[in-house]
Amino acid sequence: MATKLDAHESPISRIFSNDYVFRIPGYQRPYAWTTEQARDLYEDLTGFMTGSGTEVEDMPPYFLGSIVLIKDESSPDSDIVDGQQRLTTLTLLLSAIRANVADKHASDITQLIYEKASRILGSQDRFRLTLRPLDRQFFQEFVQREGGYEKLLELGDVTSDSQRRLQGNARLFHERLAGISEDDRIRLAEFIVTRCFLVVVATPDLGPVVIRDEGCGAVLILAVYPMNRLFVGSCGG
Repeated sequence: MATKLDAHESPISRIFSNDYVFRIPGYQRPYAWTTEQARDLYEDLTGFMTGSGTEVEDMPPYFLGSIVLIKDESSPDSDIVDGQQRLTTLTLLLSAIRANVADKHASDITQLIYEKASRILGSQDRFRLTLRPLDRQFFQEFVQREGGYEKLLELGDVTSDSQRRLQGNARLFHERLAGISEDDRIRLAEFIVTRCFLVVVATPDLGPVVIRDEGCGAVLILAVYPMNRLFVGSCGG
């Protein structure tokens, strides 16, 4: 029997919060976004901001697409079925901004990237996004932890294709951010976190799911299996 669920919109501030602990399963492909795709994302975001011509809090919402998760309602643990490229690149962009703003703002961005360990609470570092095993340590060291981004820009012994793409996109973001003021970098981070949204689709297990879209009356069947997704249905049907 198919599981019924509703898709919902979430701001990036909630996406990268304690509500979710994202994990990219081993069956997913490696990071694949090229500098062209990263450039498109950056220019779309900055172009929308410029075109809005207003304060960030008054800007209309900007939708970044959807992500599909295997997630139980009672737990933040979330396996990513679709959307890993987008979440990885957004984390990379936030890390780039963090490396190019004052410490007081950088610490706010760090909270979106990972929850720091606490000796008092007896907790360990908890990363908002965990990549596939082959890239996990690389991503944590050079993207998620403070001070790693600068090392990534200069790193010379990157061997895997996915890590080379991460480095290439890191250099692209660094170059773009160098061309704007620190105030505009902070505004960009504020815009991403508060005015950018993702549609989150979650199911507690693998298998067919019925998704109801209240907006247009659509009933879609989403078959969620490793390495493939199947959508059947149409709006109003």
